[in-house]
Amino acid sequence: MRLLHPLQHLAHWITHRYSHGGSKTRLEHLDGWRGIAISIVLLSHFGPVTQLLPFDRVLLGRLGVDFFFVLSGFLMANILFVKRTPLSIFYKRRVSRIFPVFLFYVVAIYGYGWLFTDAEETKNFLSTLTFMRGYFPLEQDIWRVDLPVSNLWSLNVEEHSYVLLSLLTLIAAFHKREYLPLLALGFAAITIHYLYIRYPHIAIGRYSVRTETAMSHLMISAGYFMLCRKISIRPPGWVVLAVLIGGVWSYTRHAPWFASWLLAPFLLSFAVNHAHRLPRPILGLLRFGPLRLLGIWSYSIYLWQQPYYIWHKHGGWSFSGSAMLLFLLALFTGVVSFNILENPVRRWLNRHW
Repeated sequence: MRLLHPLQHLAHWITHRYSHGGSKTRLEHLDGWRGIAISIVLLSHFGPVTQLLPFDRVLLGRLGVDFFFVLSGFLMANILFVKRTPLSIFYKRRVSRIFPVFLFYVVAIYGYGWLFTDAEETKNFLSTLTFMRGYFPLEQDIWRVDLPVSNLWSLNVEEHSYVLLSLLTLIAAFHKREYLPLLALGFAAITIHYLYIRYPHIAIGRYSVRTETAMSHLMISAGYFMLCRKISIRPPGWVVLAVLIGGVWSYTRHAPWFASWLLAPFLLSFAVNHAHRLPRPILGLLRFGPLRLLGIWSYSIYLWQQPYYIWHKHGGWSFSGSAMLLFLLALFTGVVSFNILENPVRRWLNRHW
């Protein structure tokens, strides 16, 4: 505990230094939520899952990404429909936040593919760069590629969803009733997912990572956030915790086969929207400095962990402790990327653009 105390102070100082835009209303527990999301992804890629968890199988990777999705829905709804941020500023902030390090990563990976391999995926550079790789080409989906870009599917979903959210702000009929189209889009995504399962001949490619199905978590979270603006919902902390546990359970093999795409969007959306009401020990964990710091670094880490994960998955190193070494390298690369590229470029663009 004595070691954690100075670490907590150091992390607290760093997180304030890295605060995006210096917002005074920054909700610290949401950084922790993001930190848990990236931790789940890293655990799924580098951790001895079957030894750490009492489950035979857990969809940890998808759980981590869906943690990100519900958080994005919560945040974007506040930015677009409550703060009414002008779309010009909204898009500038999204570009400065996402595109610089994304561009560098894509150019680096495809450049490596062109120069040192005969990877077929190099032909799809433009569709990847324009966040359309989940759709083009369909015959070689983003999870069946010979370059480490399969993790970009979630960025595609988020960017497409942001465009949809921004378009809703232009429809005057939805003003003050944004929860209606948002929840409708979420329900539509779940319905499409079911139809693809029920009638597989109408589904092309890996539909579970395409926007028309995967946006359900984000849209339902955004819609529920706006609904809570109309109706006061104040659940006790233990209810929020129970719902969160239920959301995590939805990704285990003990849950019904439909739980991760039918139940989880509602459970996780409820949990993130009421995360500030979680029991004090859980809320304290979410506000724990090192976890918040991991959340602030999460975007760069999420991008750069993928080459190390692919190397690990295909048995690049087989010695004892190789997974831990690759995990540390992934973490280090992400932190470096954040400090020398993502954060400085974003701050510069936000000041000068």
